[in-house]
Amino acid sequence: ASAWQTVGIHLAQSVAIAALAALAAPTVARFLVGLTGRIPPLSDLTGGEPLQVAQTRSLTPFVVAGAIITFITMGLAILPVARRSVLELRALAARPSRISIWQRYYLDLFAIVLSAIILFQLGQAGFVTREEGEAQVNGLAVIAPALFLFAGALLLLRVLPFLLRFVGWVMTKFRSLALSLPGWHLGRNPIPYGRLALLVWLTTGFGAFALTYAFTLEGSFEDRAEFAAGADVRLVGDRIGYIDPPDDISTAAVYRSNGAPRLSDRRAELLAVRPEAFAEVVTWREDFGAPTAQEAFAPLRPDGAPDLGIELPADASAIAVDAIIVGPDWEEVASRSVNRQVPKLRVLARVFDVNGRPWTLAGDADVSDTAWVTSVMTLSAASALDDGVSGAIPGPVVLAAVWFEDPDAIGNARLGTSRVLVDDWRYETPAGTTVIDDAVAGEFASNGGLGVRPEDGAYATDVFYSSIPEGETAPSAAEIQQSPLFRDGEVTLWSLPARTQFGDVPHLARSPVPLNVLLDREAAGIAGLAVGDDAVFGVGTGQIPGTLTGFVELVPTMVDRRTQGVMIIDLDALNHWLNTTPTWSLTGRLARPESPDELWAAAPTDPDGIGRRLVAVSGDEDVEVITIVGQNADFSSRPVQVGLVAILFVGAFTGIVLTLAGVTGYVLLAVSRRAREMGVLRALGFGRGGVAATFAVEQLAVMGLGAIVGVAAGVGLMWVMIPFLQLGETAADIVPSVLVDIRPSALGLYVAAVGALLILSVIWATRRVSVRRMSEVLREVER
Repeated sequence: ASAWQTVGIHLAQSVAIAALAALAAPTVARFLVGLTGRIPPLSDLTGGEPLQVAQTRSLTPFVVAGAIITFITMGLAILPVARRSVLELRALAARPSRISIWQRYYLDLFAIVLSAIILFQLGQAGFVTREEGEAQVNGLAVIAPALFLFAGALLLLRVLPFLLRFVGWVMTKFRSLALSLPGWHLGRNPIPYGRLALLVWLTTGFGAFALTYAFTLEGSFEDRAEFAAGADVRLVGDRIGYIDPPDDISTAAVYRSNGAPRLSDRRAELLAVRPEAFAEVVTWREDFGAPTAQEAFAPLRPDGAPDLGIELPADASAIAVDAIIVGPDWEEVASRSVNRQVPKLRVLARVFDVNGRPWTLAGDADVSDTAWVTSVMTLSAASALDDGVSGAIPGPVVLAAVWFEDPDAIGNARLGTSRVLVDDWRYETPAGTTVIDDAVAGEFASNGGLGVRPEDGAYATDVFYSSIPEGETAPSAAEIQQSPLFRDGEVTLWSLPARTQFGDVPHLARSPVPLNVLLDREAAGIAGLAVGDDAVFGVGTGQIPGTLTGFVELVPTMVDRRTQGVMIIDLDALNHWLNTTPTWSLTGRLARPESPDELWAAAPTDPDGIGRRLVAVSGDEDVEVITIVGQNADFSSRPVQVGLVAILFVGAFTGIVLTLAGVTGYVLLAVSRRAREMGVLRALGFGRGGVAATFAVEQLAVMGLGAIVGVAAGVGLMWVMIPFLQLGETAADIVPSVLVDIRPSALGLYVAAVGALLILSVIWATRRVSVRRMSEVLREVER
């Protein structure tokens, strides 16, 4: 046949194949798209039913373009050899070219440039795009993995001859001819094996990428769900952090607000937590700022828990005090005996229960200037001014502040100066009464203009009898000691300044210490703060002094994009600053204290059950319950990313089928071309199985090398694609960042399964050699 006849035959074959492919392509495409609905994880959304294929645009341009590319690719392949003579072709078969067609025409470099362009486009748009408000998979994201692997494979074809020569050299060092002969052939003529290696590279690489992508996406969904939930269970509700949870549930109260490092305009999202309890329940990752949550939040309490006041025993039932108002002298009392209004004050105390909840307690008896009075504040709802509470206050209780208020003051009435004698601060337990005067005097400081000094117990009687009405006689010393105004020993005199109800309340309390603060490094850098620096920090609408004690980069649930930065402080220390100062409350509604409105809980086995139990304890059915399981269901039900995984799996499966067909055809063709070589081996005394094994080992060595490089390339491609996965379904950066999840066991099973199929195809293809008789072999040798 002439050269033109040969070209014509080949072109006719190319036209037929391209036409058949174009006709079958739409049907096959619809079938494969529908099949993705049956592939996990998309099958979880479709119920295992095939997807309903919706065609929004004509496929004709794509089908025609694919047919043209197929025809050109197949048709051009005949041109370099069409005009060669038979002798040239036989010489070429005996001594193949050492440069593949990909390298000769620099097609591998063209593929690399094309991949770089697509990589740039993905960097601009991301894996997910939004059109008309809807998230859609970027078309480039579907073809990019296959194209990148193909380009990388072509580039690796330049290295393949050196690798095969090295493998062949190693195989020749073995004494077994079944290994030495294939090794010699690989080292002598490595170029023809590029096609086989390319097939295996693409199959194993694409499959490894699909598996790694699926595991990475699954891990990202789990990480994002954990980050959004914060803990196994998170409850959000009014003062939910103050409930007394069951002993078998690990919980942590959380206060959420906004803050500012060094009172700057840069607002940060703020969480106040108890570091030990919070570290036990929060979900954590090493890249959040420390290997463990315990290490991350430990700088909040370098010296232990903050001292809020005087801690009472767990079995304490009441706080009591004796007091009397220092009234006017006897003469003034007598002159106003008809219209005189007896002054009254009520003793109050601020305590924190074991859960950090502040309670305002009121004494059961008013203090007046007529006699010493014992006022008792029970550690229960009976003495509490809080609305809607009942039962005992969970202990141990910390006494944080004490003060006096006028129970009859109304509105903006101006309160005059008062002097009060106080004695025997004490608490009561089943074992008896314990006086804490020394603790109150030594640990509490005066605030709001309160004057405090030691005074003789007879001070009230001395003032009263300092002026005797006309016609009265001064009492004797014995009579003074019998007076209800008299107190033996030393007492404490409180001097209350004149004020209005809107002024600071004069009180005794432990002075709060500066806060320990954790910031993210960016916020600290902008504020010019380093570890150990002191500053005034904004907390809500207030300003509190503090010290930067450490850094933390990310904390779960802190994703408010209206703020810039992360700020973590100690909940008990903040509670001391915000809720120790008393407010007027006897004649009006008690001011609502700042409270933690979130409760995080660990529930590794039954999060829904734990959530229901905590809601029942709170007594508030309006509490919002957030769980990791619920958040994970939300993320994993997003069809865009899940659909891409299904498409990759279908593509990997299709690639395996095509590779099996390609490997089988390649081996059959290779056996046919090397029949003379096989015949010579049989003539030299090799058995049927030995000849087949020699040829099979040669092919398996190439496929094994291709599988190793392919898996490495697939995993490497996943690392390359990670920056583009950081843009989520909303085209915003994913928080926390996506981490590559490589599972060697799954990759090993995949490679083993594909390898087993390829080995079976090679064995089946080489059986033609093993079943041939010696007479047939000798005829091949004689040709």
